[in-house]
Amino acid sequence: MDRVVERIGIIAQARLRSTRLPRKVLAPIGAAPLLQHLTQRLKLARKATTVVIATGDEPANTPIIELCQTIDVACFVGSEQDTLDRMIQAARCYELDAIVRVTADNPLTDPYSIDEGIRIFRAQALDYFDNICYKGHPHGMGYEIISRRVLEFSRAQWQMPENLEHVTWALRRHLSLFRHAFFEVPPELHRPRYRLSVDHPEDLELLRHVYAALNFRDDATLREIVTLLDAHPEMVALNAQYADTLMTRQTLENWQLPLDDTTRQRWTEFAHTKK
Repeated sequence: MDRVVERIGIIAQARLRSTRLPRKVLAPIGAAPLLQHLTQRLKLARKATTVVIATGDEPANTPIIELCQTIDVACFVGSEQDTLDRMIQAARCYELDAIVRVTADNPLTDPYSIDEGIRIFRAQALDYFDNICYKGHPHGMGYEIISRRVLEFSRAQWQMPENLEHVTWALRRHLSLFRHAFFEVPPELHRPRYRLSVDHPEDLELLRHVYAALNFRDDATLREIVTLLDAHPEMVALNAQYADTLMTRQTLENWQLPLDDTTRQRWTEFAHTKK
C-alpha cells in the first residue's frame, strides 16, 4: 500500500452558521477578520501546495466567499451538512493526494508545525497524522493530515452522521486500520490546558488580547504564544471554564472500536485500487 504523496494542501473548513458563536470566522481581531488572520498564517507553511477555504453551499456563507476573493485565497463551495464530502471534493478539485485539515475557528494554527507534520507524513508514508493528541499543541493550534484515499474510504465505509459532520470521527476510532502518528511538542512548550479555539465570546476576547500583545503579527511561533500566556495568567483565565485537557493515549485507546476482517479486507482492496 506504499505510495508517493506528492501534493499536500491545506483546507480550512468554514461556515457562518455556528450555533454557539454565529459568524465567528468573520469576527474582527484588530483590523482584520479572524479568517483573514488564519489564512495569512497558513500561507507561511512552505511545504503545502495550496491553501483553500472550503465553505458550505448555503447563501448565508456568501460573505466567506467574498472575503476569500478580497484577500486572494482559493475558495471551494461544497455540501453544507456533509463536511466530509466537502473536504473530499475540495481535495479532488485541487488534485491533492492528502490534505491538512484545519478548522476556521483556530486562527493560531501553527504553520511551522504544519511543515514539520508534512515532512513526517511523507517520510513515514502515513495515512493520518495529528498534532494535538498526547503531547501536542494547545487546543486551537491543531490540524490533521489525512490522505485523500482514507477520506474517500471513510466516506464509503462509515455513514453515521457524526462522521459526515466531523470528518475524521470514524477513522480516529479505527486507527489500527491506518498508518498513523502523532506530533509531540518540546516538553517545555506542552500546555494541554490552554484554549485558543473560538467557540464562545470569552475565547474571542482571549484571542484579541493575544493578537494585540503580539502587535497583530500572524507569524508568531508556538514558543512566543506560550511564553506570552505563561506571563499573563489573567488572559488564560478568560476562557478557562471551557478548557479541555487534550486527549491522552489511554483515552484514545479506550475510544477505539473493534475491527472485523471484512472492514480490513475492504480497506486493503480500496487502498490498492487508489494507488
